[in-house]
Amino acid sequence: MSCSSEKHAVMGLKFYEPDSLLKDYVKKIIITELDSASSDLKEMNLVPDCYQYLCFILVGKPEFFEQGEYVRRPDAVFTGLHTMPTSILMDGNCCIVNVQFKPFGLYSFFNVPQEEMINRCVDAKTFIGSSINLLMERLAEAASAESQNQIIQGYLKERLKASRFLLPVDHALNLMIEQGGNQTIEDTAALSCLSLKQFERVCKLRLGISPKSFGKLVRFSNLYKLREKHPELPWSQLANHCGYFDQMHMIRDFKQFTGGNPKFITRDDVFRSFPFEKY
Repeated sequence: MSCSSEKHAVMGLKFYEPDSLLKDYVKKIIITELDSASSDLKEMNLVPDCYQYLCFILVGKPEFFEQGEYVRRPDAVFTGLHTMPTSILMDGNCCIVNVQFKPFGLYSFFNVPQEEMINRCVDAKTFIGSSINLLMERLAEAASAESQNQIIQGYLKERLKASRFLLPVDHALNLMIEQGGNQTIEDTAALSCLSLKQFERVCKLRLGISPKSFGKLVRFSNLYKLREKHPELPWSQLANHCGYFDQMHMIRDFKQFTGGNPKFITRDDVFRSFPFEKY
C-alpha cells in the first residue's frame, strides 16, 4: 500500500488537480508522506493560509498543539481557517490525504457553518457520520497515491449531488484570492450582489471571519509563500509586491498571524507554509 510504514523519502508531496466537476469547490488533493524516523524533522509550525481542509490521517499519530498542550486528533477531521500558526509533533512515519477546499468549500459541500471552526479541527464524523469509516478503509488499502486520489475524488463527486449551488458571493471570494486579498470589501460585496452588512454576515457563515480579516489572511499567505520561494529578496520588496502599503503594514500583519517579527525569520526557520513545496 502507498502509505505503509516502510522506509520512503523523508518528505513526499503529491498534488492532484480536481476533476472538472469539483474544481469550483476544491483547489487540490494533496497526499503527504513523511518518514520522520530518518529525518531531523520532528516538529513543524505551519503558518495560516486561506483554505479549509478535510484531512485523513492514514498512518502515524501526529500531535497538534491546542490550548496549551499537544493532543492527537481524530483520524478524519475538518480544518477551518486558522489565524495563528499550527504546531505539529511528528512521531514516526505519517501519511495524510488532504482535500484542500476553496474558502467556502466546507460550508457548501458539507453544510459546516464556519463561525465555530476558526482555529479548530472537528471530527469529520460529526457532519458525515460513520460512513466515513468505509472511506478511510478504502484509502488505507489503496495500492498507490494515484488510487487514493481517485477514491477521494469519486467520493466527493458523489457528495456533490447534495451540495449547495455556488452563489455570486462564492465567485467574488475566489476573485479576492486571485487578487491577493487586495480587492476592496466594497467591490467584493458589489460582485456578490449583497449590501455590505449582508456580505459581512454571509462571510461569517462561509468563512468564519470577516471579509476584511480574510483579505488580510490571503495577503499574508501570499507573502509567506513568496518568501519561501525567494528567500534572497528583502522583506520590503516582498511586501510591496504583495500589496502592503509599507513595511510597517506588513510587520503588523506578520505579528498577528505568526506572533513573531519577520526579521527573525530565516531561510531555515521552523515556520513553513502548507503545502511546504520547498521540502
